[in-house]
Amino acid sequence: MLSTRGLWRWVLPSLLVAAWRRYRPFPVRVAGPSMLPTLRQGDRLAVSARLHPRRGDLVIARRDGLEMVKRVRRLDGNVVEVAGDNAAASTDFSAHVEDVVGVAVLRYWPAPRWLKRL
Repeated sequence: MLSTRGLWRWVLPSLLVAAWRRYRPFPVRVAGPSMLPTLRQGDRLAVSARLHPRRGDLVIARRDGLEMVKRVRRLDGNVVEVAGDNAAASTDFSAHVEDVVGVAVLRYWPAPRWLKRL
């Protein structure tokens, strides 16, 4: 019979592998003040390209060759309106849904915190 300690040594890695296979997260490093106070410069995020954005989600959106972390304000068909949490330092814009690279699910540095309910 497995002890509790032995069980977690088997279960935890299995859960991590299953989550990785489903969401295929990739790392993103935050640069700039547009998402203050939610995110700070240097925060690191796990982002999934397999999730569809919903209102309120933090997404990585492409504009003019740059990828920016923004919050989804409105979804209207294939158009996503995104904005930063810090209005004074943010560039808000509308983007085609194909310009959304991924949805942030976890801030893993400096302190882990879930950003999206899965």
